Amino acid sequence: MSNNRKMKSTPFAILLLLFIPFQATAQDPLPVPDKPGTWTYAYLNDENTKMYARQFGMTPDEITVFRQKLDNVVKVLHRNPVMAIPRGVDPAVESRPLYPHGFKNHVQNYGYVGEINFRLCPWFDSKGKVYKQTIEPPRVSALIISGKNPISHQIVWDI
Repeated sequence: MSNNRKMKSTPFAILLLLFIPFQATAQDPLPVPDKPGTWTYAYLNDENTKMYARQFGMTPDEITVFRQKLDNVVKVLHRNPVMAIPRGVDPAVESRPLYPHGFKNHVQNYGYVGEINFRLCPWFDSKGKVYKQTIEPPRVSALIISGKNPISHQIVWDI
């Protein structure tokens, strides 16, 4: 009867072990807020950028001037203390002209539209391994809308 009782309790013991959480050995990723971050910036000169510039009808000289304007805006934003010396994140910043879906290039609309994307890639520690989240990190976008007047600009933030 003793062996029979052991046989009946074995499946219960196995089920119990399967349902016991192993939290003592598992560690959730923890943020590393003091890790010095690295600021990177790139003007995207890919096929999408070239397509958007064509849709606006931008000349090569206009593209050069527009790129310089986007670079200048990024330089100003980089002076912000959080972005100048980032901690716990690696800001990956990219800019380019953006031709919004459904935008019509006619006199009723603003001039060119520029896009500045800030991908804020956070650092984590999991079981002693420090890594950066690069897949779908938090992102902030700024759309720069330049009017026909060279000093009129509007910044639209998309968080």
